[in-house]
Amino acid sequence: MPHNRESCRTTIAVTAVRICVSFLHYSDSGTYLDHPKQGCSQLFRSNIDLTKLAALFKNPREHTGDGYHTRAELEARTRPSPTSASSSSGDRGLLLKDDYPEHRGMFIGDDENQKKARERSPRRKKDGDKEDRVDKVQEDKGGTHTAHSRSTLDRDEGTAARAWLAELKSRRVRQEAVLQAIDDEIEGVEAVLQAQKEKKEEERLKKEEEEKKKQQDEKKRIEELAKIAREKRCKARGSRLYFSGFPQALFVEARNAWHEDVKDAAFSGGSFIYLHDDDSLVFSKGTGLPEDELGKIVDWLHLVALGSAGQTVILGEEGDTTWNCPASLLNVIRSAYFCSVAFGSSKESWVAVKCNGEYVHNQAPPGLLADLASNGQPKLAEVRLGPKGEWFYRTHGPDEKRNWGGCGWRCSSKAKELNAKSIYFAENGAFVIRYTPASESAASGDQK
Repeated sequence: MPHNRESCRTTIAVTAVRICVSFLHYSDSGTYLDHPKQGCSQLFRSNIDLTKLAALFKNPREHTGDGYHTRAELEARTRPSPTSASSSSGDRGLLLKDDYPEHRGMFIGDDENQKKARERSPRRKKDGDKEDRVDKVQEDKGGTHTAHSRSTLDRDEGTAARAWLAELKSRRVRQEAVLQAIDDEIEGVEAVLQAQKEKKEEERLKKEEEEKKKQQDEKKRIEELAKIAREKRCKARGSRLYFSGFPQALFVEARNAWHEDVKDAAFSGGSFIYLHDDDSLVFSKGTGLPEDELGKIVDWLHLVALGSAGQTVILGEEGDTTWNCPASLLNVIRSAYFCSVAFGSSKESWVAVKCNGEYVHNQAPPGLLADLASNGQPKLAEVRLGPKGEWFYRTHGPDEKRNWGGCGWRCSSKAKELNAKSIYFAENGAFVIRYTPASESAASGDQK
């Protein structure tokens, strides 16, 4: 640009440093103009802020004091400050490298910018030795300045590398702290989840334990009720036996096989048979019953009967098993549901009681028929007959009555004494009285 400011070319390299949320703008300015004495020339300024830049636009010849300097001034300018790597304007590029590594290649020292600016815009020569001499002086100055800038750049790069390494280590420490915090948080969440899992498992186990205890209590209650019902049932039908007139061997066998849960029994002169509540059968060896046939008997049995002539009846829910029974009895027991059957003095003598209390008979003892008639034909629950016309019956219902007859004085008096629940008759005047003693500690299986 001539002194009258008709033309001028200005090259500006703008950089920026971010501080918090604001930006500080710097620029490197090169003006190319015609000097009134030296001819075409250029002025290079570095670290130009916006205020100085505005002044250069108004007057390109404005001297800012940031142009060429002596070696001592440059060394003082580029020497790092002991307190801050960015205290001098010459180290401004290092601050940008440290904070913004992605822009490291964009920000370099001011002296390097001067060199590049000269390379981009070389001085134009004029004719004459004066111009050559000026160029030589400028080249010597440029070469010296460029060598100094290169050494300064190397020193600044080392400082920047160390600063950047320190920053990376600091960042790694911070990241490790963040990762450790995340790990601690994960462990905390996992601990919470584990606690919730353990709590649910504890609640499940507690619930199962409560349910198990409830089931055990219910089972115990049912067992207690069953025990009470069994005791009541045993007390009602008799829990003990009194034997009289039986052979010693049969007496011992029958006494040892007896249990209070026997729901029905039958006796003859040399044999006996017990039917338990669980439908199991126990019988003496003298019954003559075929064991292979008894093994085929179905469950849900409810009565047994033995006669002096070898008659045998075993009734169940799904059928019957009989031996030596008269045809008249078979036709009857297979036509209805019976709860008691007894055989009399002959093979054709029998009485069968239905579950509704009615009875059917054939050649029943006259004394039994007369007693039933005198009592208004009560509903029967059980009947027993003997080989010599003995009889016993028990009525059905809450007003239960028991009566017997046709037996000897000893049997009748003992039945009254023991408050007999049932009487079983056998040959040769033998009998068995089923009773419940006033004291359960009384011995069972007595025989006199």
